[in-house]
Amino acid sequence: MDYQRIAASAGLLSAALILVLIVVTFAGGAPPALDDPAQKVLNYYKDNRSLSLFGGAIGFILLGLIPVFFLGVYALLRDALAPNIQVWPRLSLVALIVTGAFVGVQGSAAIA
Repeated sequence: MDYQRIAASAGLLSAALILVLIVVTFAGGAPPALDDPAQKVLNYYKDNRSLSLFGGAIGFILLGLIPVFFLGVYALLRDALAPNIQVWPRLSLVALIVTGAFVGVQGSAAIA
């Protein structure tokens, strides 16, 4: 399977998962306001724990698919100019950067 098919598959799967993520985001109803009591906020997140975990898992999967899609598009455009450059080392670098950013944001959110 060449990178064009991999990139196309990753793009289609990413689009489908983003739609699922949008549905999951709004399935829990409106979150409590900032000035609501802490118990109401806690109850909201306890009631919607599964949706939050499912949404986080989808986001984690998208971290791998979206860079593959964009690097596939990059490789497709690049092949018109320089067909001998490899795309997979760049994919590894982009995936490392995106994953590092995600871990940093998750760590910051966990501390706050």
